[in-house]
Amino acid sequence: MTAEGNGCDLILDGFLHTIRKEEDIDYYEEYVEKAARLGLPLEFLTAKETADEIGTSVYYGSVYDPNGGQVHPMKLIHLLKRAVFKKGVTIFENSPVFSIEEGEIVQLTVGEKRCEVRADNIILATDAYTSKLGYFKNGIIPIHSQCAITKTISKDKLSQAGWKSRIPYFDSGNELFHLILTPDNRICIGGGNGEYFFNNGNHYQGDLNRVADLLAGELSRIYPVLSDIGFESVWNGMLGMTSDGEPAVGVTGRHQNIYYALAYNGQGIVMSYLFGKIMADIFNGKKSLWEKSPFYCHPMPFIPPEPLRWIGAKFTLSYYRHLDQK
Repeated sequence: MTAEGNGCDLILDGFLHTIRKEEDIDYYEEYVEKAARLGLPLEFLTAKETADEIGTSVYYGSVYDPNGGQVHPMKLIHLLKRAVFKKGVTIFENSPVFSIEEGEIVQLTVGEKRCEVRADNIILATDAYTSKLGYFKNGIIPIHSQCAITKTISKDKLSQAGWKSRIPYFDSGNELFHLILTPDNRICIGGGNGEYFFNNGNHYQGDLNRVADLLAGELSRIYPVLSDIGFESVWNGMLGMTSDGEPAVGVTGRHQNIYYALAYNGQGIVMSYLFGKIMADIFNGKKSLWEKSPFYCHPMPFIPPEPLRWIGAKFTLSYYRHLDQK
């Protein structure tokens, strides 16, 4: 069954985790069997079954998870924005925080005019940008990743590609590629390239033309019939990553009035909803509901300072790239 969201292209008909390497088939078959014993409704699809679903034979199989789907992130943000406006919330956009001074009353320097804001409590929901505020700078590393979207694809061309199910999918690579077929027949492809810039650099210093070529090459490999489809837009974004891949939510500070929900490791759309619930419970004195969860006040493993951080990040990303190309 397909459930469509009101105005954000939400489609809940599952997704596929496709297998890039033949030697990984046994691992994913065992994974599905283990999931079944735990009550998770995953299904292993053979290479042929996978090709029947998404129209390409480049994968050796896939894992189908019915508890998922796709959404348009920006449209979702606009829906959430309208929802909080209706609740009387005021949003101050284009108001960067330049400093945070802890105390029983937290003082923030905000905006280009360096205005002072005072608050009893604050929430850090800044993910990859968090280190610039002086928090978790040795626990979270900002990794830049890119996406591209094609122009609208004709029905005839799309039929030739064979992506009949329209189900979204991502592959089993370390620097994985992910693909979505939008309701207006455009393909959004992302991943395949992770970059880190010295001193937790937030500004993208890479080459989007090179990335566009990389993404176009992968799209052509998957769907040769679409090799002449150009991209309408290519963009960069950041992921807040931890060395153990675990997110974290909780409260910190000398006065226990600095709450945080971050380090989503690329799973922010789903995890942020859960963390919003956890944050509300913690703030309202119900932290006992979550204290035994693995991500409550999770101690992020230490990431060394520069230049070791830059060296380590570059080596790790290069190593992942090497493994994907084997």
